[in-house]
Parts: sequence; C-alpha cells; structure tokens
Amino acid sequence: MTAIFAASDVIAANLIQDLHHAGFQIPGDYSIMGFDNQPIGRFLTPQLTTISQDVHRKAELAVEILFRHIKDAGAPAENIVLDVQLVERASTASRA
Repeated sequence: MTAIFAASDVIAANLIQDLHHAGFQIPGDYSIMGFDNQPIGRFLTPQLTTISQDVHRKAELAVEILFRHIKDAGAPAENIVLDVQLVERASTASRA
C-alpha cells in the first residue's frame, strides 16, 4: 500500500499526523488524500490533496427533494450526481 484515500479531510489530517509521529514521510512513504476540501487541508504540512464538492448546491438539492417527497409521499426515489474537483496539493506523489 502506497496511498490512502480518507473519507474526510479531518480523518486525513489525523492520519498525516499519526504517520509523521511514526516516522513516515508524506508523500514519500504514503500519499494521503482527503475529501471535502476543508480549510484544515491548507494548514497541514504537507498541504492536503483533496476532493472538493459544492456543499451549498448539494444542500439546496437535498431540500428541494425533501419538500417534493413531503408533498408527494409516492414520488419515486431520486439519484443526483454532482461534479467534484480534484484539489492537488503536496500530500500525494507519483510512484515510479
């Protein structure tokens, strides 16, 4: 294993800290990537590579769907896929 994708930036931040205390280099020994593009990612050393999503748009759509289903309990389930963006910073590296 040379890379870890954490479910959140907070988990990735804790992982970077724990691996550093264990003597590992990020990204030399492990590439770490988070999810959510939280501000903490810019303050880590190395800065965290992460996935950014439009949380405000996600919330708007969730509320719209909720109200639609409150009005019509028989409405079919909905799946919506929103775009995300890779935010490349210093916590990941290419492997030879």
